[in-house]
Formats: sequence, C-alpha cells, structure tokens
Amino acid sequence: MSVSIIIPTLNERASIDALQSQLDALEGKADVLFSDGGSTDGTYERIRYPKIQRAHYRGAQMNAAARETHGEYLWFLHADSRFSADSLQAIEESGFDVGCFRVHFDSSSALLKLAAFWASNWRVRARHIAFGDQGIFVKRSLFLQVGAYRDIPLMEDYQFSLDVRAAGHPVQLLDVPLVTSARRFQRGAASTLLQMKRLQFQYRRGVDVALLHKSYESHDGKDDCSFER
Repeated sequence: MSVSIIIPTLNERASIDALQSQLDALEGKADVLFSDGGSTDGTYERIRYPKIQRAHYRGAQMNAAARETHGEYLWFLHADSRFSADSLQAIEESGFDVGCFRVHFDSSSALLKLAAFWASNWRVRARHIAFGDQGIFVKRSLFLQVGAYRDIPLMEDYQFSLDVRAAGHPVQLLDVPLVTSARRFQRGAASTLLQMKRLQFQYRRGVDVALLHKSYESHDGKDDCSFER
C-alpha cells in the first residue's frame, strides 16, 4: 500500500461509524490503523479496523500508529472528518512531500465559511501551517527525518508544520475538499476563533505549551488534548 491512513481517536463514538463506512469503500487500496488515546465512551470497542491504544497526547498516538504501518505516505485523518472519493488518488498523484486538504466545515455559518477560507486554507498557502482537521499527509521518509510529531499536549500539528518547513519541505495545499465537524464552535464561533488565534500567537512567542493547554481546557470545558478539533 502506498498510503497508510492513521486515525487518532478520543471519545469519538458519535463519529466513528460514519468514518468507518467511508473507509469501507477503500478496501484493498490503503491500510488503516486507529490509535485511541484512552476513550471512555465505547469508541475503542466500536472500531472494527486494526487498532491500538496509547493513552497519551495525540502526537504520541499518531507516532505509535506510524511505527505500525508501512505506506510510503502517512495520512493523518480526524475521526470527525469526511473525505472526498478521490482523496486517496489525489495524495498518490500529488507529488507533495507533505500536504493537506482544503477544509470545509459541516455548517452553513457564514463566519465559519470565512474562517475556513482565511484562517485555514489561506494560512497553508501563505504560511505553510496546517492543522489536523485539514488531513495532513506526509511521506514516511520526511516524517522520520524531522523526528515525527512532538509529544506535547497541544499544537503538535502546528509544530510539525514548522519542523517540515525548517527542513525545506513546506506544507502544500491539495485542492481537494475535506469536510470537518464544526462541533468545537458550538459554544460560539467568534470566541472560539479568537481563542485559537490567541493560543497560536502565544505559542509563537514561546509560552509554555502546558500552560496553553490548561487555558484551552478552561475555555473548551473538556480534556480533548487537541487544538483544531
């Protein structure tokens, strides 16, 4: 298989069946591995694909799964994402060392549509910074070269983008849509977007990522261990 699909999960019972139905259509075209971070809602038991458990931060979950797969490309996919039928072929034919998809939110909100265009897709084009809800894919050789994901409680995707860019391989935007859940904006799109920007700014300024994680948890009201989720 030229692509290994890695799905980190943590209490994703509401999303897992829909994603697995999509994966069924890829039978024989890619190997799939779920990496669960210690779900307590029955997610792990509902996964019918190969799976492992790593009760740690999401970066460590994805690294553990990467070590268990063999594809030339590693495609890190969120459990609440829905991919296009041609996504796998697009990765294989892209020629990118590292890339991501053009994100859309499953919401009719004009603000979230604008956020997807400017805050996510424009950010990749202009700054080559991608987050996990954009379906990051990377050649295994480059993934190993930069030392995989950092084992940090927040911003692992942000830091990974910085690491590959520093190695001379900036993240490229693949012009194929990927739909992701707008659930993290349920408490208010504007306030959540502002919180994201504030955390990004503080991370760039060198604020301790453990403190940023506590701030994120305080705003979000749950222990998610992810930023773009």
